[in-house]
Amino acid sequence: MEGRRKRSSLFGNKHKEQQAGCILNVIEDLMEQQKRLEE
Repeated sequence: MEGRRKRSSLFGNKHKEQQAGCILNVIEDLMEQQKRLEE
């Protein structure tokens, strides 16, 4: 049981990292658009 719980928590952490990466990419895209608008 213990090993199974650890494995699922690892998958959960990986999923959170992927979500954070997607959010960072979106923010970077928005910042790029802002720069273009300001020019």
